[in-house]
Amino acid sequence: MNNKVGRPSNRIQARESLILAARDLFSRMPYEKVSIRLIADRSGVSSALIKYYFDNKFGLFETMIVETFQPISLKMRTARNKEDFDSLASVLRTFYQTMIQHPDYARLLYRVLTGSDSVTQKLRSEKIIDAVYVSGSSLFFNNINTDRPSMDTDLLRLSFFSLMYFPFLASEGMMTFNNFEMTPEFLQRLAAHNIELLKRSLLD
Repeated sequence: MNNKVGRPSNRIQARESLILAARDLFSRMPYEKVSIRLIADRSGVSSALIKYYFDNKFGLFETMIVETFQPISLKMRTARNKEDFDSLASVLRTFYQTMIQHPDYARLLYRVLTGSDSVTQKLRSEKIIDAVYVSGSSLFFNNINTDRPSMDTDLLRLSFFSLMYFPFLASEGMMTFNNFEMTPEFLQRLAAHNIELLKRSLLD
């Protein structure tokens, strides 16, 4: 006997389908152009379930942003607590692993965090800021001062986040011109390179 929508085996699937559809649509279209009906049509799930699971369109948007970033947030919190280089390197690897699965999401996240228009500013909720910024706000860079007095920890943090985000924000033309292709193999190689770069800068 098949379960009806709303029972446990279907609830998780319906919720996940809505998040997948929302991530695809919000990554490719302006927020105001994405309607509840469009999300429901793309996901194959009743629009009534958006209200049931997320209250409204923004609730779905916020949940999608936070839950997609969650593997990275967890690694950031670990790095902040353990304060060792291996945990920091794990943040970079996890970021690349997450973004290669959702490359358009990286651009969306950047727009949400940096956009100055009124619509984008309203999307920058406290929950999103906490997931993306607060979890990585201190990491372990503050401890570098002891060994490297000349190091500016704020600039170190900026450099680290630049290494994380830039490959996903660079234009396709620039990547092609330099003979780079955004494949899992390329990102694994780039992650290893950037981790070695950080290691030589901070520890050697």
